[in-house]
Amino acid sequence: MSLKRNILFLFSLFFLTCTGFAQDEFLDKIIVSKDKFSPHEISQDRVLDSLSVNSISYLNSLSGVDLQTRGTFAAQQDISLWGSNFQQVLITINGKNFNDPQTAHYNLDLPFSNQDIALTEVKNTDSAVQLGPGCSFGAVNFLIKKANDNKTIFEAGVGNHDTFSGLISATMSNDSFGNRITFERMISDGFQPFTEQKQLKFSDFFSIFKDDFSFDLGFGYIAKDLGAYDFYTPGSGFASKEMVSTKFLIADSEFDFGQIKIKPGFLMRKHKDTFILERTNPNLYMNNHKSDVYSTYLDIESESGFGKLDLGLRLLEEKINSLRLNKHRRMMYSAYINDRIDINQFLACTLGYRFDYSDEYAGLSSGSILFDIMVNDHCSLFVQASRSLRLPSYTELYYSDSTTIGNSGLSCESGYKYELGYKSRLNKVDFIQSVFLKEQDNEIDWVKVNTSSLWQAENLDSSILGVNNMVAYTINPNFKLVLNYTYTNKYSQDGFNYKYGVSNTKHLISSGVNLKKNRFSHYFGLSYKKKASRDGWVLCDYKTVFEVNSNKRIFLEADNLFNVEYEQIEGIPSPGRLVRLGMRLNW
Repeated sequence: MSLKRNILFLFSLFFLTCTGFAQDEFLDKIIVSKDKFSPHEISQDRVLDSLSVNSISYLNSLSGVDLQTRGTFAAQQDISLWGSNFQQVLITINGKNFNDPQTAHYNLDLPFSNQDIALTEVKNTDSAVQLGPGCSFGAVNFLIKKANDNKTIFEAGVGNHDTFSGLISATMSNDSFGNRITFERMISDGFQPFTEQKQLKFSDFFSIFKDDFSFDLGFGYIAKDLGAYDFYTPGSGFASKEMVSTKFLIADSEFDFGQIKIKPGFLMRKHKDTFILERTNPNLYMNNHKSDVYSTYLDIESESGFGKLDLGLRLLEEKINSLRLNKHRRMMYSAYINDRIDINQFLACTLGYRFDYSDEYAGLSSGSILFDIMVNDHCSLFVQASRSLRLPSYTELYYSDSTTIGNSGLSCESGYKYELGYKSRLNKVDFIQSVFLKEQDNEIDWVKVNTSSLWQAENLDSSILGVNNMVAYTINPNFKLVLNYTYTNKYSQDGFNYKYGVSNTKHLISSGVNLKKNRFSHYFGLSYKKKASRDGWVLCDYKTVFEVNSNKRIFLEADNLFNVEYEQIEGIPSPGRLVRLGMRLNW
């Protein structure tokens, strides 16, 4: 039986043998949501993965989302959306740019815990109007939970590879204000030599509540000490080491004047990292970076005869001071307008336009148009077209070593996305299907003209043809099955050897079942990934929680349950089975 038939058989067996699905009622939830105007992302409203310390692996349950992990227990993670490379996804916190200007490898170094996340949104390229350059293929937005309850959480866990994790989070609030402080720690010896890790997180979020005014202020810090075996040199066998720290300060406010809301905001992100290529010979290669991002925001929302109108102004400053990239600074000034108009009861149109001015790339325009068409009470169509942008990272512009050379003359990456699809509900079955074409002008990749030349960053043209599918079968509130499938086929310019090129995940399938019975809650997840020119692999995850009482729980987690050998990133070994046992106390 062929591999494809094996996969289809396995998924069919998975659905047929599942005996129940229940929303878990006694775990703190991380809610994963689609963007309001983007029909692509539907998942279970509640995800069991909130127990996974230092992990956002719950994103793997969403269609088109591909998390690529280095090391054990999410030591480092890259993210791909709908066939993108890791540089082409924007990470935002409360809608504010959190991307690292040096390299996207650090974008998911989130300086807060899962206890601080209220909502995770996966956004399409039409959101580039509001979010800005970097949202080349889409964005992942983390909304911070308001400190509006009184609760203390303590969690401790142990796992294989001498892993220990612990978390304590305390929230205090009254009718006017609240404060939440969280401390988190992870230690692991790693799944092979030179893959050990130590992580420390601390966060403090403060909220003020009024009828017509709110204010949120937050601070977060993360420090990582990682055994980075071949993290950036696939297949070379370097015992690398990396030490990283990121801290941020965020402020959000909202003034509610009825039909008009005014939302000023600010975000500061400061990052440091030290990379040693070979720890047995530190003088062989070492690099130090320090990057800073400062951004201010002013958003105005209005509902009137013009529809739902959003206006915004942005100011972004990025700086880097590096041993090898030297010192650089760039400023960006931005303005946008986005308007959703209900033309009639069957047709709605959303129009958006954004203008960015950079001291490096002068004026840049992006925009989107989206039509939602209601066919009947059970089916709607959507059609969209959008233009999005990405500025080169400092690594792509200025990095150089014995095998790699940057290109200070790179142009801004731009792309057009066209999509057609429908959403429907027949009895208890929900369908979402769409087909899209993404055309990239001046896409940035590292290429060689022959095997003996250096890798060099260049602007090239490419395109991706893709299909999104989601089927959800809801038998009753306690029984729901969901299957996601995304297909992407990338076409790259001929005549080059590519470092990333067609490294997209061509076939991506994910599904999961939650089952609650008495005091036990179980989760079983199944995923299949097939990258271009590589064999595919199937991973299974399992989690179970036993509720001792309303305040005490014991949990067991197993990632890669069947200990499959695979490589998320070709040439970089991935861990086998990861198991974690622990307890959580609430009061």
